[in-house]
Amino acid sequence: MPLLLSTWWGSVLVEDGAITSTALVEPTVPAVSARLIALLEGAVLPSDLALATLAAHHQQPLQVCEQRLWSLGSLLPLPAPLRDLPDRAASQGIDEGLLVAAARDVAAGRLQQVGDDRFAVQALLAHDDLTRTINLLSDRLREWHGLSAPGLAAIAPEQFTVASYAAAIVADPTPHQVAAALGRPLGLAGTPLPHKEAEALRAYGQTLQQVLRAREELEEHLQHRMATVAPMLSLVAGPVLAARLLTLGGGLGALARMPAGTLQMLGAEKAFFRHRRGEGDAPKHGVIFQHPLIHAAPRSHRGKLARALSANLSLAAKADAAGNRALGDLLQQRLQRQVERIRARTRILSDAELDERAAARRATRPRPRVGSGARGHGRREGRRGPSRDPRR
Repeated sequence: MPLLLSTWWGSVLVEDGAITSTALVEPTVPAVSARLIALLEGAVLPSDLALATLAAHHQQPLQVCEQRLWSLGSLLPLPAPLRDLPDRAASQGIDEGLLVAAARDVAAGRLQQVGDDRFAVQALLAHDDLTRTINLLSDRLREWHGLSAPGLAAIAPEQFTVASYAAAIVADPTPHQVAAALGRPLGLAGTPLPHKEAEALRAYGQTLQQVLRAREELEEHLQHRMATVAPMLSLVAGPVLAARLLTLGGGLGALARMPAGTLQMLGAEKAFFRHRRGEGDAPKHGVIFQHPLIHAAPRSHRGKLARALSANLSLAAKADAAGNRALGDLLQQRLQRQVERIRARTRILSDAELDERAAARRATRPRPRVGSGARGHGRREGRRGPSRDPRR
């Protein structure tokens, strides 16, 4: 029974360990590159079809060793003596240097085919870097200026924005002027602010303002980029959350193939597997908690809202991957109807009631068995009993 095998240099029929028929590739770099790309994509090559036709002409059942060739014959493991078949190019009169040149050509082509979603992912990561930088700079500015105005430094950061605080210090860093600009009482007075210290604070505040402007410009760029890459997903989730889903999901194609339940848990992998080990409650959502529909909802509604939102986000990702640009309004209307139904049918529970229900679930949950595959729960035991120290 002949065995059909494919390599970078051609396809062969093998019987009793010997090559009986060959269909060689044209010995040029473009031809080898095209063959490598087809093999990477899992396509059935013309040379494969030619040899399969030859075997059928002789009324011989065919065997194959690759999943991509399952339609041509029965599958079986690759025999050990034929594992070096890709290295036998010289025996067929083909220069092995063609493989190196073709591989370089394929790699160069792949580098030039970076999708637009990759640019959106990098823009989001840069946005996160700027956010962390702003947090560091604003904390330092508050502590530094707080030496001369401890009363202002004690005010909660939520009561005025970072931009307004930096603008007040840049205009005039003296404590009374900053308090007047923010509309807050000065409170306790601290160490008088020397002139050189005030100039240094003003320069530091200008640096913070520049970073804030850079983040605003990057948010505008990300909004335009996501409107091109994933308009339906951006319409349902917002541009920043949509880009974060692309980052966690591995790109638009991977996100479109992802089930809605998996999309719902993106960003909560640690909590999910901690729950699987029996160490906590199951998470209701991951990064989609940043959507205002969920984080502004009562705790008792968040699980159902997260399921509804993730289902619509999954449909939006599939529509974007398929190039459908007409589902945005339909998805928003569908989501709004689901939200209204959930709010009408679900009673709002207090935090105490939710905590009591969670405690009851934990009390009745069966503990994972030792050796059942859950990590971190005792010592794994197999059929031979508990593991022992070999030195004993």
